[in-house]
Amino acid sequence: MTATFVRMRDQFNSVGRSAHIGIYAFGFTWGAWAALFIATALFCIGIRSKKDNTGRSRWGRKRSVRSRRSYEMGSHRVKEDYS
Repeated sequence: MTATFVRMRDQFNSVGRSAHIGIYAFGFTWGAWAALFIATALFCIGIRSKKDNTGRSRWGRKRSVRSRRSYEMGSHRVKEDYS
């Protein structure tokens, strides 16, 4: 992309028209590409991360144990008290 803009700037300047490349616009564009690349790399690393012996990944969301524990202990739901 940058090479194309540089070539076109040179063409415009060779025929007598004023042209310049906006450094802030190109910096913003290349910064956005870099951020996209980093986000994609981190996403792929997150997908392929190994799970520990409990079945959860190291950085993943922790599963709630409150509801599972209440059913394992034999307790009942509060809603069942009103029926």
